[in-house]
Amino acid sequence: MTALDQDARERILTATMDILNEEASPGRITIRQIAERAGVSIGAINYYFQSKDNLLNEAVGRIIGDVAASWYQPFQHAEVDPLTRLRKLCKESAKIIAHYPKFVELAISHALLHDDFSVPLLIVPLLREIMGPDRSELELRLFAFELVVSMQVAV
Repeated sequence: MTALDQDARERILTATMDILNEEASPGRITIRQIAERAGVSIGAINYYFQSKDNLLNEAVGRIIGDVAASWYQPFQHAEVDPLTRLRKLCKESAKIIAHYPKFVELAISHALLHDDFSVPLLIVPLLREIMGPDRSELELRLFAFELVVSMQVAV
């Protein structure tokens, strides 16, 4: 991707994030609004993101990711026991869900519709620390899935 392409893509994402933060309902956002705000054509949005759904999901992921990155790194605070870190992870996730319900709902819908189960994989290293090396990768992934889905169901 050229620098010009990257700049246009970033302008589209920034415009989308701004509109998401302003708009009460993500469903009312139009591609035309985003294109006008970003100073690009509707075709450019389709070229870079293929659909409004993909664009909104990436923008929401960025918004939530920026918040989450401030407290979640798999091996951050290694001096704190893993169970305490998992509790903190769950508490901070609940705060994000409470603070950004419209974004979380959009992200969960997208994940379910597109078979994207990457979020549970983020906590597998932490679960491995807690449960030890005797647990299989499948067991760890299933447990991670159960944890994440239980929070998603609350939404």
